[in-house]
Amino acid sequence: MIGAAQWVASLGHLEVATAIMTLTRFDSAPLQGHLDHIKSVFGYFEKMRQAKPQLRVNWPDFSTILIPNHDWTRTIYGTMEM
Repeated sequence: MIGAAQWVASLGHLEVATAIMTLTRFDSAPLQGHLDHIKSVFGYFEKMRQAKPQLRVNWPDFSTILIPNHDWTRTIYGTMEM
């Protein structure tokens, strides 16, 4: 079940990737709680069956962010000449 969930996450459902990767740590010796958690992940997939992964492909607008101008010639090590 974890392998199938990893496959779905690699197809683009990144919102559950952390939960799935955490569960893969217990792949060799799973307990009942781990089975319950992976069932809840598949329940999420069933609930979001019609949902499609949405990725933004345009560049973000950084024009409103102020970039400070630092004077790197003066440091705690003394004055430097350039």
